Amino acid sequence: MRNLHHEYLQQRERISLPKKQIGDRSFESRFRASRLYGCSIADHYARTGQSYTHPHPYSLLQRFEQGNRVADVWQEAVLWSKNKHSVLHDADYEVPLENDVLVGQADLVIAGMPVEIKNTVRYQPFAGHILQLMAYCKLLKAPKGFLIYQREFNNSIFEVEANDAIVDAAILEMSNPISAPQSVYEIKPGLCCVESSAEDVFPKEAKRASSRTGIQRGDVVPGTITVKCQYFGHCFPWANNHAKFKVHGTNESLASGEITGTTPDLS
Repeated sequence: MRNLHHEYLQQRERISLPKKQIGDRSFESRFRASRLYGCSIADHYARTGQSYTHPHPYSLLQRFEQGNRVADVWQEAVLWSKNKHSVLHDADYEVPLENDVLVGQADLVIAGMPVEIKNTVRYQPFAGHILQLMAYCKLLKAPKGFLIYQREFNNSIFEVEANDAIVDAAILEMSNPISAPQSVYEIKPGLCCVESSAEDVFPKEAKRASSRTGIQRGDVVPGTITVKCQYFGHCFPWANNHAKFKVHGTNESLASGEITGTTPDLS
């Protein structure tokens, strides 16, 4: 696949593939292959047709669009090469897949095997991407699939063996969502918000003084939240459509494991 991608880029003339749309999935109650990992609560909101409270920001939508463009070029390369490579005669792109429980749309299906293309900086396969590809294998009854990680100047191609048991276990876990969080301390960094650690979310005592801000060592400084989940407001009604917050506390509230309030971060 890498060679034919190279050949296609060398010839410098792009072909045009008709865009395929899978249709509106707003009220799709079945499980999505691309959402078998992550927060089961957010997946429940999606499958029950809840509205977005925090739609994706412009920057993230641009990132998604870049990913779509990367997938477009691989799809074009495969279809462009069909006359040169016999194995590609059985190749299609944006292939809708479904059964009674699960739905998805594979970037490519070649000789009955799914290919998923990701625009990423990763060098090692992400478990969620592997799970998504395994779900496509299950829907296609394919023995394996391929995961393409396209980076800025190079790429990696990983072969992934089918494993229906892992997919079934993920579906079972998603079908039993845990209760919605009751306080800001139950926010999951990386799922609810973009912070990489809980230390960024919660108020904390300053470890050193700052002449710039006037903060003294031992003062309680607010944590910050930048919302990641599109359904954040259903769990946290105080969000009021804002996407960034400061989380406040006092020495006393920290000692008792509580916060004193949240305010929008307008910086």
